[in-house]
Amino acid sequence: MGSGSTLYSFEGQVAAMLDLVKSFLGFGGFWLALIAAIVGVAYKVGKNAEGTSRPEEAVLRQRWLAPALVGLAMGAWVEHYLRLTLGWSFLRGSGPRPWLPAVLIVPVVGLATLAWLGFLHWQRARPWPWLSLLVVVGLVLAATNLLSPGPKSALKVGDPGGGEVRYLQQRLAYLACFEPGESIEGLTAFEGQTLRAVVAFQQANDLLDHRADLGSIGVVRHRREFPLLTRPFYFLHGPKPCTNEGI
Repeated sequence: MGSGSTLYSFEGQVAAMLDLVKSFLGFGGFWLALIAAIVGVAYKVGKNAEGTSRPEEAVLRQRWLAPALVGLAMGAWVEHYLRLTLGWSFLRGSGPRPWLPAVLIVPVVGLATLAWLGFLHWQRARPWPWLSLLVVVGLVLAATNLLSPGPKSALKVGDPGGGEVRYLQQRLAYLACFEPGESIEGLTAFEGQTLRAVVAFQQANDLLDHRADLGSIGVVRHRREFPLLTRPFYFLHGPKPCTNEGI
């Protein structure tokens, strides 16, 4: 009894630790840890610089720091768009606004440029190196926390309403896959209306052309239909609307 209790307790602690690590990584912990490591190296080098009366300011005035930190922030956003392209995640709020991922590039690049200038060209303006560091941290947090995880398996009739199902319904509505006059306002779970819209989407995008696809009629596969819906630059490479009314 005691041995089993001890084993259960140990397994429970390991599971709790893994959940904590997963939450930390989901919050952007990997990228934040890299920022901390880079700043730690910069502090170690900068504090030993000769003739430096304020070592904490010298830390952020090292010329290698700008490309390192700004490059890291942009790396987080490259991962952001990669996850959207592969359907691993979807951008919150982009269901009825699929242009949102593309539009986000403008403020992201603008803020990254601002941080770069703050590190390299506005070093003597005391707040700027620190503000640049805050901008980098903000970019990293935004890249990870604006996303919601995509489905781990196929979405099908009977699935309860959730973030993925709601996103699916909004995207299908934007693509005019529902019947004329149908509204998604009252929809929650994956039911008949959503099923018909999914089939229309599959037909419009040639997703049922092979015999192997016939068993997936009306099913949103997490590696086939869903990535097509989450593509960040849909106006360049699909998906196709279901009718001429789709945008």
